[in-house]
Amino acid sequence: MNYTASQAQSANAHVAELMAGKVGVKVRYGDGFRPTFNPKTRTICLPRISCASGFDQEALHLLRSDLDHETGHAIFTKLAEKDTPKGVLFEILNAVEDRREERCYGARYDGVRQNFEWGANYYNKKIAGQIADGVDAPLWEALCAMGFVDLGIRPAWQLTSKAQAYFDAALDTFLAVRGCNDTYDALAFAERIFDILKQTHQDLKRDDEQHRPDSSQGQESQSGDDQQGQDSDGDQGSEDDQAEDDGASGQGGGTQGDFDDDKDADSDDGGTSTDSDTDADSDTDADSDTDADADDYDLNGEGRMASGSQDGPDIEKELAKELEDGKSFKDVVEEAVAEAAGELTAEDMEWIALKANDQHIVPEAKDAHREAFQKLRESVSVAVAGITRGLEQALRAMARCRKTPSSRPGRLNMRRMASVALSLSDQVYTLKEHADKLDTVVVIVIDESGSMYSHYGQMRLLAIALGEALDKIRIPFEIIGSTTGAGGVAVDGFHRTNPIVYRHYKSFAEQWMAVRHRVAGIYCYNNNVDGEVVEYAAQQLQARPETRKVVFSLSDGRPMTGQGSNVEAARNLVRVCKRSREQGVEVFGFGVGTRAPEQFYGEDFFVYLNSATDMGAEFVRRFADIVTRGRVHF
Repeated sequence: MNYTASQAQSANAHVAELMAGKVGVKVRYGDGFRPTFNPKTRTICLPRISCASGFDQEALHLLRSDLDHETGHAIFTKLAEKDTPKGVLFEILNAVEDRREERCYGARYDGVRQNFEWGANYYNKKIAGQIADGVDAPLWEALCAMGFVDLGIRPAWQLTSKAQAYFDAALDTFLAVRGCNDTYDALAFAERIFDILKQTHQDLKRDDEQHRPDSSQGQESQSGDDQQGQDSDGDQGSEDDQAEDDGASGQGGGTQGDFDDDKDADSDDGGTSTDSDTDADSDTDADSDTDADADDYDLNGEGRMASGSQDGPDIEKELAKELEDGKSFKDVVEEAVAEAAGELTAEDMEWIALKANDQHIVPEAKDAHREAFQKLRESVSVAVAGITRGLEQALRAMARCRKTPSSRPGRLNMRRMASVALSLSDQVYTLKEHADKLDTVVVIVIDESGSMYSHYGQMRLLAIALGEALDKIRIPFEIIGSTTGAGGVAVDGFHRTNPIVYRHYKSFAEQWMAVRHRVAGIYCYNNNVDGEVVEYAAQQLQARPETRKVVFSLSDGRPMTGQGSNVEAARNLVRVCKRSREQGVEVFGFGVGTRAPEQFYGEDFFVYLNSATDMGAEFVRRFADIVTRGRVHF
């Protein structure tokens, strides 16, 4: 399954929009490694550490999947406190309701649906690892498997025999939950599933007792006084062997798809969920103005009873034990986030930015932009021709196959055989060197801050020239402008809360000739946070299949956040460039009429030119050297 950072960002943007007021949910940031939702105060608490620079993308995707899950409960799960079950029935209801609310939420937003799919596939593999490690929790295993089947996902492990029995007995009823309209419908199905599982558990116990040797047979076998008793024992042993064979055979049938009910494991930690929201605290009285009904609860653990404390028949206690050892999706998320946080350096932790409100827009294309583009294109036509000619020359040189005569290894050159006859030389082979391939992808990011007022015209021309040249030599590329928007408020522990506005002038999926006129709309606006923008571009490139990944950053100098954190932002830009290069993404800074960006990108990764309309031979050579990684000189 393909899953990109932009898709995760899209999902996160939808969540942020919903949390802003559509469902009356408040957001707080605090310590810890998992997002939690408090249904009483209708507050979601997010781990602040996930906003650190360099935070692991896989862990961030997991957090977003879990966050979408929590928000889905806030929107779609409504159940009065008095009707909320406890114990095993609650766990079954949670498994059923998780699938229902995710189906409803995923149908509303494609990005959210892809988040759920990504999280489910990730958790599926983790369950396989838990089973391989010897985790014995057959009821948890079966609920997970049924949830995966509901999503059309094949399980990555073979169900144990007891879990397979639960799975076979209750699957049809579990899948029928797709017709549920609300949480009360889900509760009715959960009760039916619970009855089926209890009956299956009793049948399994009865079968086990019937196949277990009684004590008298054991004594006779040990004493050896009764040969008949020994014979009886032997028969019983063969029955046991057959039972084991039957169990193994049944287990093999459990390879059909199963989904991670683990997310319902968010319920397995109801107390933790509420505790993490203590920061949301003081707003409790303020929450009274929301549209939340005090009697409504989502299934995030409010109804969960502590392990071993439930009343009821022994069978329910036995089933409860079969849920205990399996790790929930939230447990997996917490472990992954904690691991990612442990790999962050102290320097990385110096930059914490609020990214949830960042905006990604596609600039509107107007007729005026088309007219302006034609004039701008004409003004750089000479420069474009020079760059294109230089690049095409470089590519032709790369694409040429070379033959080296008079070589010892290689193919036999019959024309050189006379040299052997005359004892002149034994180098009668020709070595053929195949052409190099230009496997490169580029993202161009453009600083659209207010300080670009005297430079944005030149940057616009440079973007056009680079776009035209890259398109002609068939290098995939994106062009993204960035500035900050309004609405940032001070949040403790955050260096940047003003949202970054990403303006996507051209995406990888778009044809340059169809959208190139958008670039005529490049302008100057507010502030710039270059480090985060370069980091975003590098993350986009990590999902690309090309081996050579390059970022071109067009700016006029140092980052300016507008929030008194310019020094930290400048340091973060340097760190991002270094980290991106270590991860295989080359970052180059471009300056038109200014060398100010050089101090952040480094002398070896900075390109200077006086004017976008006068790109001399030196610039063309430098640009070709970057694109071909120095493999061609001219």
